[in-house]
Amino acid sequence: MTTADEKELVQRINELEKELKRLRLQQNARNRETLASKQSEVSNAGLPLELDEYIRYGRQMILPQIGLPGQLALKKASVLVVGAGGLGCPVLLYLAAAGIGNLIDSLSRSYLDRKDWHRRLRLCGPFQLTQAGLT
Repeated sequence: MTTADEKELVQRINELEKELKRLRLQQNARNRETLASKQSEVSNAGLPLELDEYIRYGRQMILPQIGLPGQLALKKASVLVVGAGGLGCPVLLYLAAAGIGNLIDSLSRSYLDRKDWHRRLRLCGPFQLTQAGLT
């Protein structure tokens, strides 16, 4: 095999990798469209959870101790975390990831610099976040 052949093969590999990346992006877009259409169909079906909630919490709903009734109870639950500092922040993140429906925090003015956790919590799920008040 000559150097020219090697260069040609490398170029062909690069072209195929670009094509593969383009196809993956197209497939991801199709998957998102399909998920959105299925989600609207499911929300019209009157099921207790949205499709994305079944996807998000499916692994814990497999456990017989939790199941669908347990997940619905978590969604209806409210939890007050006093002090969203070094320990409270991770607690709130885990509670949100578990599917707790209403999280209430209590922050003092000295912790206002840690308020960016609200943004990160929004990624965990569809819950209501309430502030108990600033002291």
